[in-house]
Amino acid sequence: MGGIIGKNTTDETRAERFGIRCKPPCRTKPARRVRHATGGSTLALIQSVRLRRAKALLASSRMTVEQVAAEVGYQDATAPRRLMRKVAGGNPSQFRPARVSG
Repeated sequence: MGGIIGKNTTDETRAERFGIRCKPPCRTKPARRVRHATGGSTLALIQSVRLRRAKALLASSRMTVEQVAAEVGYQDATAPRRLMRKVAGGNPSQFRPARVSG
């Protein structure tokens, strides 16, 4: 996936990637901007983007859950599995297209 969402980075690094210059005393400004724009935290934004991308990859590829997790920026598949159950109401296999037998 690449880019800022697919990597584990600090708030300061994320802010710089979005063109927001931040010195140590103002590290909360990017978080405030994200909260104002989205109504949620920076982490919630990143998780929603990762989850949306993971669901798309599961639906359109034959990648394993572990491969999808790595592609969207997780170190292992545990966190995205939990997140899918909590937020999307299902396990990763439910996002795969139904197979037609015959």
